[in-house]
Amino acid sequence: MGPFEDWKENPILSPTGGFQSKAVYNPSVIEQGDEFLMFYRAEAEDGLTGRIAFSKSSDPLHFDAAPEPILVPDQDYDRGGCEDPRVVRFEDTYFLFYVGNSGHYHISNICLAISKNLSDWEKIGRLLEVRKDSWCSRQAGLRCYMERKGVNHAQKVSQ
Repeated sequence: MGPFEDWKENPILSPTGGFQSKAVYNPSVIEQGDEFLMFYRAEAEDGLTGRIAFSKSSDPLHFDAAPEPILVPDQDYDRGGCEDPRVVRFEDTYFLFYVGNSGHYHISNICLAISKNLSDWEKIGRLLEVRKDSWCSRQAGLRCYMERKGVNHAQKVSQ
């Protein structure tokens, strides 16, 4: 694979104002039927590290900025920002994994939100517990939402 070259029409999405007035970046794109779905991190000049927005396109190179975010920081585990979305679809549910900035220095959380329709998202919460002083690889015992619902495709990566 590669080498890669910058596309001559970059950027494919730029800040527009409001909740995305400072920056738009770190997208995740999935293909669904004849559409491309982009989930991206958007920042304003308000001190939060991000909100997550969503845009659709008929091709993977031309997207319009979203009018509103789909995830905003409103929980203890993501009050500093919702960052770096990664989305997968399993059966009829979208699983949006993201980094929740807790607002505490060096404490971020891997979080999950789910949706059936891409408009209404339910935050499930943290998937990985964080340690106050350092990261510990033994701590990566995923208590995943899919496991709790009996989906056997999710497995614990450690105890």
